[in-house]
Amino acid sequence: MEEFKLYKETESQIHEALYDNLSLLSAFYPMTEKFSLVFRRDMFVKNNKAAFHEVIYYLLQILDPVKAGEIFSSWPLIDLKEEPKFRNDLLAYVNTLNTVYPNTDIPKCQASSLISPGGFNFAFFMLKISQLVIFEHLRQNGQTPLSQIKGNHQISSPIKIQEENLKKETMYIESITSELFEEFKKKLISSRESGLEITEQIKMSDQDICTKRKKLKNDKVEFIKKFPKYPPLASLENEIMQLKSQIDKIINLSKTFQLNENLLKWLCDTNVTLEYNEEAFAASEDVAIIITSKKELDLCQYFQALLVFLEKKSVEFQRPIDFEALKLTRADIQSQIKKNEDILKKFKIEGERINKILDYLSENN
Repeated sequence: MEEFKLYKETESQIHEALYDNLSLLSAFYPMTEKFSLVFRRDMFVKNNKAAFHEVIYYLLQILDPVKAGEIFSSWPLIDLKEEPKFRNDLLAYVNTLNTVYPNTDIPKCQASSLISPGGFNFAFFMLKISQLVIFEHLRQNGQTPLSQIKGNHQISSPIKIQEENLKKETMYIESITSELFEEFKKKLISSRESGLEITEQIKMSDQDICTKRKKLKNDKVEFIKKFPKYPPLASLENEIMQLKSQIDKIINLSKTFQLNENLLKWLCDTNVTLEYNEEAFAASEDVAIIITSKKELDLCQYFQALLVFLEKKSVEFQRPIDFEALKLTRADIQSQIKKNEDILKKFKIEGERINKILDYLSENN
């Protein structure tokens, strides 16, 4: 975020410096009407072909009118077909300025930059040309660069005073621009180094992921070798659910058997005591009609009511109760309970085996 902020500040200062340079030159070389229409501080923030044509024509007319006449032989540029030739001639000339004028340090420019003239690099390119034009103006008018002036000089001419101020402003702007541009290049280099470090870290992470994937694949192979008959997880879950269902059935069967066992003991017992509890006495409507008194137990009425009750329930019994069959059923239930206990033990052993396998998997992952 700080680097982006610095970038935008530097770009704004470059546009401001270019605007100031052109404003100073306009004091000696008046602008045309078309130039004034496109001239503003932010004219090269975005692509602006019209402003580019006017500014470069203005600067080259000041720097070298003869060469400008050759490049702008068809000025103003109206026919779009003439623009490619104009761009090529202009680049060929501008790229020789560093040789013709030593220490100019004008950056190289590509033809693609002139098709859509605008942005940071293009504005810096135009700024360096404007600085060259200002220095050449000062040199041709007999002024010594500020870096070579020694002592104090009295300048009485208003034009000389303006030129001196122009030189000071130009040198100041150039120094600030150079410092900011150098700082920006340092930040850019630092950002590139950080980007390379991040790229290297990503590369190492990718290698680590590949290694982990190979290890996981090998672990799966080893696991299959160690447990070749181990069922799939979905099948194992189904088996566990079936075992749980069987266990629930066994528990319910055990409870039912316990109740039947208690009933069987009561039926087989010869020492049964008949008790009468008035408060707990309850009878159906058919039996209640026979019972006339609940205060005392009348055996005649009791057996008569019992007979009615048994006749009513006899329809529900498909066959008489066979006590020998009950004994055999009891033996079968006990045998089934024994088998279920064995199944539960095997299930417990299998559960321990499954836990060991899961522990092995978690340790290797």
